[in-house]
Amino acid sequence: MPAIGGSPPPPAAFCRAEGRPNEGRRHALPCRRGLPRERRPGGPLGGCRLADRRPSGPWTHLHRYGLFGGTTVGFGGLEPYGTDVLLRSLCVMPIFHRRGIGRNITLLLMTRALDLGARQAYALPSTQESSAFFQSLGFAPIPRPAAPPAILATRQASGLCPASTPLLTRRIAL
Repeated sequence: MPAIGGSPPPPAAFCRAEGRPNEGRRHALPCRRGLPRERRPGGPLGGCRLADRRPSGPWTHLHRYGLFGGTTVGFGGLEPYGTDVLLRSLCVMPIFHRRGIGRNITLLLMTRALDLGARQAYALPSTQESSAFFQSLGFAPIPRPAAPPAILATRQASGLCPASTPLLTRRIAL
């Protein structure tokens, strides 16, 4: 897997959905397209503090990430808009916090976005903690008017997230 933004490839990178194992890695983080039961309010995403617990729409790609044994460790989604992508619905199960899984999911999502033709990633973090998390990965805040119209027109930017929610961006590069 290519490095993103000069970062080394994530240590947990195996994606069953695309069938591209990352050879030489000890740990694995398989991913699959999100399942309908996982989108229900009572499902695993119900415990996450997300602006929209039921990401849907023609452009939304929601993926479930788990261990080889099938244990779900988190979810992540993206909405591609040409050369721009909105990362969204990033959630790591509380029992797996502080293990680098959120970082790995974010880098895997950005790799998927790159494969779809995106070159700039955006995020609207819902908490100060998630804002700090994205900034630790190289995302930087920008004024909302500086964002592309397609990103500003998303449900997150136009209504689900308050105007006080920071908009962060990062270039996606090999």
